[in-house]
Amino acid sequence: SILTYSIFNEHSRAMIIGRAGIGKTTFCKYVLWQWSEGCCWTQYEHVYCLPLRYLISFMSSCDTSEGLSNAFGLLAKFIEFTLQSQSKTVDIYKLDSQKIKAQLVDKDVLEKTLFVLDGLDELAAFIRGNEKDQERAHEFFKFLLKLPCYLLTSRPHAIDLVRFVELKSIPSTSYYELMGFQDSEISQYVYKVFELNKKSKSDAVELIGVMQRNLSIWGTAHIPINLALICAAWQPGLFSSQEHVTMTRLYEVIIHRLYLFSLTRVFKDGQEYEQIQSIDNPIHLTAYLSARRDLPRNRGRKELISKLELFHFPTAFLAELAFEGMLNHQLIFSYEDVCNVLSRHQLKLEAFAKELCTCFPTKKDRKVIELDE
Repeated sequence: SILTYSIFNEHSRAMIIGRAGIGKTTFCKYVLWQWSEGCCWTQYEHVYCLPLRYLISFMSSCDTSEGLSNAFGLLAKFIEFTLQSQSKTVDIYKLDSQKIKAQLVDKDVLEKTLFVLDGLDELAAFIRGNEKDQERAHEFFKFLLKLPCYLLTSRPHAIDLVRFVELKSIPSTSYYELMGFQDSEISQYVYKVFELNKKSKSDAVELIGVMQRNLSIWGTAHIPINLALICAAWQPGLFSSQEHVTMTRLYEVIIHRLYLFSLTRVFKDGQEYEQIQSIDNPIHLTAYLSARRDLPRNRGRKELISKLELFHFPTAFLAELAFEGMLNHQLIFSYEDVCNVLSRHQLKLEAFAKELCTCFPTKKDRKVIELDE
């Protein structure tokens, strides 16, 4: 466990690695806020946060014909480009590339300037190629690594790329790894999120209990983005106290909740909103868009659910057929394979094809099914 303010105690360059969703970008935003409040890294007078993903579009849109002969001028343009990409009100910074360059070429100012270079892994895939923009981006990145003070973040896989052997030869660099939440921090996060969303403390206790009883979920909850998704998807009584919750079941719930959330943002109509909220079957919810196109607005909820029920069996059948393929390492299914799965449900292929046609509202879709039959 390393305190934020001590990262630059030994060296003026630091690299932080961490898995996807572990909180690297959030950490960068946190330390920027801490610095602005005077709580850490007070030795720096200027701090620039530069997401490296912007370097890709910068190299494509900016005139870089001068190359690194004007490296600090290019860096100043990149800083201005990043500010414009991140904010529509860039004028409030009262900065332009010429003013920034004037600061950077001053050695004393440069040594008191920290560059937060976030997301080496997002840049890595781009500069592995040999195109002109990729070569220039790689050369410019090597220049960034020679700056006296920076904080660089990355996922672990980017460090081992052949083109980043430069990282291993840079002197005076400290290396750290973000490990995610500790056990006690998981509970603290859940209580805080539920408090902010005005949910009861008993609901938070129930969720923590479910996670602790299912070690696979408890393990993945140490990654902040996973825990955020779990909290967002949670509802009281979602899982019984005796139920063993698999990761597959958890992901199904999360996907269902996210899909439900996206649909409620699309459909503002009050009555339709209530209908969407009442659909708790993921298969029914997936079919909703198809079904609603084929039903007038004045039809009742009973007919809507009846329409969705028609969609249930074909979807379940295809899922079962796909599972058979996984078991048998099979990608192409013969007529006999399809009939074998259907026979378990006492249904013949012809009847199945007709039922499948009822799930698709357009003649074009039905024609495809008929041709496949």
